[in-house]
Order: sequence, then structure tokens, then C-alpha cells
Amino acid sequence: MAAPGGYIVREAFHAWWMKPILLILILLTFPWLIWKYYETRQAKLKCNKLLLQLSKRHQAFHLLRIKQRVTDCFQRLHQAWELEDITEAAAWMTPWYWQNQQMTALNKWQKKGLRNICRLRGDISIHPIYVSVNEHDDNWEKSILVVKIRGEIEDYLVDIKTGEIKEGQKGFVDYSSLWTFELSKGEWLLAQIAPGETIDEYLALPLEYPASLSPKMILKKGE
Repeated sequence: MAAPGGYIVREAFHAWWMKPILLILILLTFPWLIWKYYETRQAKLKCNKLLLQLSKRHQAFHLLRIKQRVTDCFQRLHQAWELEDITEAAAWMTPWYWQNQQMTALNKWQKKGLRNICRLRGDISIHPIYVSVNEHDDNWEKSILVVKIRGEIEDYLVDIKTGEIKEGQKGFVDYSSLWTFELSKGEWLLAQIAPGETIDEYLALPLEYPASLSPKMILKKGE
């Protein structure tokens, strides 16, 4: 198997001889990296401001509740993934997503005789980057929340019979992924996991919130 989401977490430029290439690329793209850092930071600030206002109307949007919910979901899902039975964490995901993960990822690798070695180290950081409120429902059901999760992980696929590593590598690497949640009966359920590299897709989306909220409080510049 791979980490939850169905993709193997990889370390770029793992070989020692590629380290100088990585350094050169960093120097060449340094201005772009600074801009991406600023853009991501602004997205986090705007999202947190929006959540602050939304939490006054719906407790599910309270930042501390969100972080606790995401942390619990993260831990439950990884435990289920280790057991090779995603149904153990079905209550934390939308019906479509847990069935999709079981059929397209876990069952697929089990048939190939592969096993996932997936270990986490230390704490994770959780930062909301996107919110879309569904105003068409009185309880804001089906609203969307996207959070960026970072941490350290060891993740690879190994052949059960031979012990050969088929994908990924041993050793802990930086882990970054984007978890999308959908509000259902007042609780956030996991609806998708995407690699951290896809963050630009979310940064390009405008936040969606009730027209009654003040845009000045959310989109204020210079902070």
C-alpha cells in the first residue's frame, strides 16, 4: 500500500550525487520560492480570518475544533491503513471516498502481494487554506474545507514474499499533503487527499462565504 490517498510519498533528489543539482535549482528558483511562500502565507491568513467569522455562526468552523478533528481523522485513517482495512475509519470519511480507497488502492496492492510500510514521526502541522460555505443549506451542509498537513513520514511498498522494495524508499522524509473535508451532519468528513504539490490549484480559488460577512475583515491587505 501507500500512505492514505493512494500515492507513495517520495523524497526528491534522494541520491547523494543529485544534491548539487538540487542546490543549483534552489538558487535559480529562489525568487519564485519566496513568492510561493508569501502566497501560501496570505492564503492561510485569509482563511483563518474567514473561519473566525464563520465560527460565530457554526461551531464546526472553529479553528481549534477543526485542528482537533483533522488530527483525530489523520490518526484514525493511518491506523486503518496499517490494518489494511479502511472500513475501520469509515466514520471519518465520506462513503464514496472510503470505498474508493479500499477498492482502488488497498485491494489493488493486496492482490499484487504488496504491503505498505508507513510510519509517522513527531507531530503534524495543520493549516486551513481554503473554505467554501454552502449557503443553499440552512446548516451549511456540504461546505468544503481544505487543510495543508505537514510532518515526517516513512512510506514504501514492499513485496511480501521477497522483501524487495517496489516503490518509495526507507528513511523519513518531509510529508506534505492537502486534505479536503466535507461538512456532513455538523462534522467534517474526509473527501479527498492530494499531494502537497497541487496547492496552486487551491490558491487560485476564491474563498466562498455568505454575502452578509464583511469582505474587509477577510481580504484586508498588508497583513
